[in-house]
Amino acid sequence: MDEQVFLQEAEVTVTKTRFIVHGQTYALSGVTSVKAKTRSPRRIGPLILVGLGLITVRSIDGSGPTKSSLVLIALGAIWWFCQKKKHIIVLKSPSGESNALSSKDKGLISGCVG
Repeated sequence: MDEQVFLQEAEVTVTKTRFIVHGQTYALSGVTSVKAKTRSPRRIGPLILVGLGLITVRSIDGSGPTKSSLVLIALGAIWWFCQKKKHIIVLKSPSGESNALSSKDKGLISGCVG
């Protein structure tokens, strides 16, 4: 008898008894709770680039911004806006919590949780 499949996308399969992701199987009988959480990206790298660009914005002779300063500011800004939040499925069992799946695709995580 085949198990009823509730969700099957990419490398994720959810059935009545199992949660399978990237080849790893979690038995749902041992899972006490499932939750989704969101982790914001670390912004320190882009802030450092923009900060360096702002510190060096004036040329030595005071004629205006240097090209390297503008490049640093632009790279920092692009890096900042390209970063995405990471969405995570957390499975809790008596032995602790496990981050079973993480993705930048909120729809995939929402579809797995419920």
